[in-house]
This record gives sequence, C-alpha cells and structure tokens, in this order.
Amino acid sequence: MDIHDLKSIVAALTGKVQYSQALPFFDPLRADGEKNSACFTFAVDLLRSTFPNESIRELTALEWEMVGHQMTPFAVLEKVPTLSFASLGKQQSEGIKGLNPVVLSPLKWHEMFNENPVYQLGAVVFVGSQIRDYYNEKIFERAVVARAHAYEAEYLITMRQFGSLSLNDYQENILEKYPAGLASLPPGVQYQSKPWVEGERSGITPKPFDLNSN
Repeated sequence: MDIHDLKSIVAALTGKVQYSQALPFFDPLRADGEKNSACFTFAVDLLRSTFPNESIRELTALEWEMVGHQMTPFAVLEKVPTLSFASLGKQQSEGIKGLNPVVLSPLKWHEMFNENPVYQLGAVVFVGSQIRDYYNEKIFERAVVARAHAYEAEYLITMRQFGSLSLNDYQENILEKYPAGLASLPPGVQYQSKPWVEGERSGITPKPFDLNSN
C-alpha cells in the first residue's frame, strides 16, 4: 500500500456510518460521531487485514472485536485532545469488574485523521494496546504505557517499508526509546493475549458518542 494514497482513501470512506445507532438524530455530535467512527472503523480494518506486521494485525483484530461488540465502545468527547482509551467507573474487586472501557475521540477527529493519517493510525495502535491490556486484565500494570509506545514504534518501523516518513518529535522519541519496536521491551513485559471471547458490553453503551450530556 502506498501511504501517500491514504488521504484520498480516507476521504472516500468518511461518509460511511458505523456504531452511531444510539445517537438521536437531533444530537449535535451525531455528524462528528459518524465521521469519526467511519475513520476509526476504516483504520482498524486496514491494520487488522492488510498491514504487513503480524503483531499489529493481531492487536487490531482484537481491537476490532472489542469495539465492534461494544465491549469497548467508540465515543466522541469535546475536551479530549487526542484519540484515547479510558476505563470509567469504580473497580469492584481485583481485575476489571466494575469498569467501563471506552475509546474517546476528539471532535473533528476525522479531520485530524485526514490531515495526518500516518500519525492517527499510530494513535489507533496505541489505543489498541491499551484495549488489549484491558481485555487481558493487565490495564493496571505499570508497563501499560510502555507496551503501547512499543506497539506504536512497531507500527512506525513497518511503515518505513513504504518510503520515508515525516515524523514529529513524539514519533521520533518513541523510535529512539523503542528502536526495535516490541523487541525493545524488557523481558516479561510483552505477553500472549488470551483468545477472543465475546463478553459483556460496556456500561456506557446506551449513548456511546455523547459523554458530555447527563
């Protein structure tokens, strides 16, 4: 795949609607929610199906299932600055019981994606690593951020196969810290994910896009 064609591909797909059934038609966030969700759906599907790195494909295949089955719903939140993962609620016991995971996207994230798809695909990978940690009940480990950065570095290293990349300081720092991607992690930090099994939906699925209104 030619990374220089990503903008035109995304522009052609952002009109599709995914994961927006819970929003009322009069909700002002509906348009952004639909476009953001379409970009996210396209990005995860691209990474899980055709990306030439098995670790990234496995990661985003789980991300696809978790979001698609609304175990980790996709939402738009006005004040969030970048694509993010959050576990909302109160932990009731050991593990993840009582928590409601969610992927949070900024308003106009579809525009951010269009402007720099290489960077935003990295954000999808970063979030996917945290979703994986949540699913495997490792979201409270100190290594969560390190794993997410290593996965993002793994993605960037693979993207370089398509030609030179114009990286920002954040991406340069990740590659400096994890020059071999996942292989740069200390022993014992990376793990084999448990097989996918559909579980309970997140408790915030009734209105997944509008987390500002109560």
